[in-house]
Amino acid sequence: VGTHLDITHQRQTERQLSELAESVPGIIYSFVMEPDGKFYYPYISRKTEEFYGFPPEIGMKYPESIFQVIHPEDLGRVQETIACSYESLHQWVCDYRVLVDGQSKWLRGMAQPERESDGTVIWRGMVISIDDQKQLEEELQRLSTIDELTGVYNRRYALTALRSGLDQYIRYGTVFSAISMD
Repeated sequence: VGTHLDITHQRQTERQLSELAESVPGIIYSFVMEPDGKFYYPYISRKTEEFYGFPPEIGMKYPESIFQVIHPEDLGRVQETIACSYESLHQWVCDYRVLVDGQSKWLRGMAQPERESDGTVIWRGMVISIDDQKQLEEELQRLSTIDELTGVYNRRYALTALRSGLDQYIRYGTVFSAISMD
């Protein structure tokens, strides 16, 4: 006694989804956090190697490895935003840096959470590179405070520094001085 099932359509759909995941300019993933705090990645696309420096199989087998490459200055904020999204079920969006092979890269993670009946939350989303955007922001910040001809700070910077010094004086009584040279 036996039976046959035609799984052609299922296989075609799986192949199409896999091809789609690989064509996206970022990582597509599912992240699960259980009520006891345990977390894991049921799925991570191949771009993990490009972004985090290791294949997706490592991230799925050792989910903490993803968090280990997050820049130490950004790790607390990433964890805080995940906890907030877990509680509120608001979309998770976070810009953070990772350190891969001694290089710092800016990433933006975005995911929509969904709570299961047992309290488990599943995020489905993506991570994209925002290195170019961050470099442009830094350049614009530099250009907004430095005179391009002389290379010295401009009036906008001086006013901001004075405002900051005055605020600290008012708040903490910290003495400050301003010197102007022409």
